[in-house]
Amino acid sequence: MLKISVYVYIRICLPFIFLITDSIKLICCIILIFSIIITSLQMFHHLDLKRIIAFSSIIHMNICFIGLIVGNIYGLLGSLFYMFGHAFVASSLFLCIGFLYESLGSRNLLFYRGLCGINY
Repeated sequence: MLKISVYVYIRICLPFIFLITDSIKLICCIILIFSIIITSLQMFHHLDLKRIIAFSSIIHMNICFIGLIVGNIYGLLGSLFYMFGHAFVASSLFLCIGFLYESLGSRNLLFYRGLCGINY
């Protein structure tokens, strides 16, 4: 769903990005940066690994929108590559969490403390 919103923005709203003034672009970028910060702080509260990956997906799509709002070809290409890379990485992370859940029976972050062989 997140990547569909970026695609809709590219398909419908991107031709009109050159009509928006720089001050509105700056305000949108500031709002997106605050969203990144707030979502990052909320990630510290959760212990469920699926929720942590979902929050990181929200952060990645905010970064894609910042690249699109900039309005040049580098921002567009960077956000497209970032979106495709995120599709592969997020799906593989969810797959890894699914494997860990099937083998160990929990998605709690504290339960995986000794998984790497390092005991604190």
